[in-house]
Amino acid sequence: MKKTIILSLVAMGLLFASCEKVDHAVNQKVTYYPVFDIQGGSTVAWQLGDSWVDPGFAATYKGEDITSDVDIDTDLDTDVPGIYTIDYSFVNEDGFAGSASRTVVVYDLANASDVNIAGSYSNLTLIDDGVDLSSRVPYTMKITRGPGVGLFYMQDLLCGYFSIRAGYGNAYAFYALIQLNKDNSIDLLQTKNAWPYAIEDNGGSNYDPATGAVTVNWYWGGWGEDLTCVYAN
Repeated sequence: MKKTIILSLVAMGLLFASCEKVDHAVNQKVTYYPVFDIQGGSTVAWQLGDSWVDPGFAATYKGEDITSDVDIDTDLDTDVPGIYTIDYSFVNEDGFAGSASRTVVVYDLANASDVNIAGSYSNLTLIDDGVDLSSRVPYTMKITRGPGVGLFYMQDLLCGYFSIRAGYGNAYAFYALIQLNKDNSIDLLQTKNAWPYAIEDNGGSNYDPATGAVTVNWYWGGWGEDLTCVYAN
């Protein structure tokens, strides 16, 4: 009996010992990042040929003004039309970087039209090297206002051929930024899509005020062919 009692007490001691809280010290350090205030908008339209003047920015770090210590990096060239990015960054005392950016659209702002062509277009034409593919894109596409006067976003220069018809999704839509000029001509300023092939402006693109049709002529390296995209109603 005595042996049983002794063994039970030992077991209880082990049980209580296993329930004791073990406090493991962990070294933790909080790092702080800069807070940026990009003034004048994250996207700015800029007149071709005009010297760049930053609309302004501010930055704080742990509540202190560090604006003068911010690094600015960009390849902006206001003599060349295009879409540029300005990066603002600051590296904190722990070696971690914080950043913000601004997009600058350089184009012939003085020649931009104030006509609004934004809207939904349900009569689409897609021509691939003379072959009419319009029957394969019975969709509705949108044109929305861009970041400046005369600038507009086209939903898809392939009229939903891959993004909707093939079911690939919006990443495979040929998004485009276009400029509508006062003479109703259209310049293709920028395109984005998931394909790694060249896209070029073939010229001759235009807006027809009589019909409301928007026509963009372009070249896509993926097919290696010239294309015409028409949004109409």
